[in-house]
Amino acid sequence: MDLISDLLQISRARCVLSGGVSASGAWVVRSPAPGRIKIMGVVKGCLWFRSATETAGVHVAAGEILVVDGRVPFDLGSDLDKPPRHLRETDPIRPIHRDDEHICLTAHIELFEAGDDFLRDAIPPVLHLRGEAREATTARWLLEELFEEFTGGRAGHAAATAQLTQLLFVQVLRAWAALADELPSGWVRAAADDRIGPALQLMHADVGRDWGISELAAACAMSRSSFADRFTTIAGVPPITYLFRWRMRQAERALASGSPSITELATSLGYRSESAFSVAFKRWSGIAPSRFRQQNPETY
Repeated sequence: MDLISDLLQISRARCVLSGGVSASGAWVVRSPAPGRIKIMGVVKGCLWFRSATETAGVHVAAGEILVVDGRVPFDLGSDLDKPPRHLRETDPIRPIHRDDEHICLTAHIELFEAGDDFLRDAIPPVLHLRGEAREATTARWLLEELFEEFTGGRAGHAAATAQLTQLLFVQVLRAWAALADELPSGWVRAAADDRIGPALQLMHADVGRDWGISELAAACAMSRSSFADRFTTIAGVPPITYLFRWRMRQAERALASGSPSITELATSLGYRSESAFSVAFKRWSGIAPSRFRQQNPETY
């Protein structure tokens, strides 16, 4: 199972380069809660980051990346003791000067609105891709290329920056997923767990199959009770609950895309009738599938 691809696909995550900040000397800016996932990459110099919910700052060296879930305000600058200049999301993009001592590029993640919580709840409030991480070398190269595209104005720079930003986000997620043992209970930790990983692979590969606990346990070479206990501890929910939630996420994505029909979707997800699927989906989302499709059209 490709954890990162599944995560991005079901959330329909799209990275958008939104600008950056450059300055010299001692300075700090205060950003309101972005309300969406934000990526910050230090191209030159070194900066300090501090979330509004924390008292200590995080040192971010050149070539390192921060990803924040966007739920709280934060400070960013070369000296967090300085009075901050307040930023607004509506502020125009300011030019970046190559000669400044500190340069930081910023981007945000556009998500499928109905599935926004799926990706944002899966990541911690702050992800820091440090220079010593395995993925840092690739991330540093991507960041340098992104800076050249952003400041060079070459033909095709909009398409290039979109692809580079997406790849940069993938590198951060890869580094984070490698720390499975440090993650709280949840589907990410479950996917990285060697013991129950085979069961998740089966469920993701054939989401419409009527999987039983005994069958999934056998795939993991575990007894039924041991498998159920470990899965619940690692994933935070029992196996069948996990399967139900994954089916509903797939349903949300398919309904927003406009196809297939609700009857076809119900069959593909393992429901014997459209009415059975509709009851399950309404229990999950609070509204009928047809209503969900009307309210959540795919916009990109």
